Amino acid sequence: VKGASVKGAVHKLCQLGSLAMSTDSPEKSNRQLRIGFLGPAGTFSEQVILRQADLAQAELVAYPLMTDVLFAVAEGEIDQGVVPVENAIEGTVNAIVDTMAFDVDVLIQREMLEPVSLNLLVQPGASITQVTRLISIPVASSQCRTWLRDHLPSVEYVAANSNAQAAELAAEANDPSVAALANLRA
Repeated sequence: VKGASVKGAVHKLCQLGSLAMSTDSPEKSNRQLRIGFLGPAGTFSEQVILRQADLAQAELVAYPLMTDVLFAVAEGEIDQGVVPVENAIEGTVNAIVDTMAFDVDVLIQREMLEPVSLNLLVQPGASITQVTRLISIPVASSQCRTWLRDHLPSVEYVAANSNAQAAELAAEANDPSVAALANLRA
């Protein structure tokens, strides 16, 4: 059951300011570029990386929180990071903008627009009428609020750190009353 399809989210590729000129940058040492993203695998942040021909071959490193990606770039754990900064419906991703403004010194290298399509994921054979708990990253619940109000008005919301984590948790529950909002890759 499709929950919502929205215009997209703007992701930024961030890099430590001095890294581009460093003699040990991946380009100079022939080592593989390491790019961080909000994990686990299956998030829109990972998806936008995989759609970029020059980034898709990099070593991808998943982080549990969006802000962890920025700190990992600033601390040199990874070469670059991709984070969402704006959502077509919910607006600015404040935690990212605040972290970039006050906590880390990174440069924005590029802007990437990723189409967002969310789906209600249920156990095989389960019906929407069985769903009583919905696991979701809060921004996804907000994006689908009208559809959810119309189709699942009394559902209990459970927060996850990402849409992919929501899908993993719902799958692990192995319960027809538990669903997730996520993309189909998750």
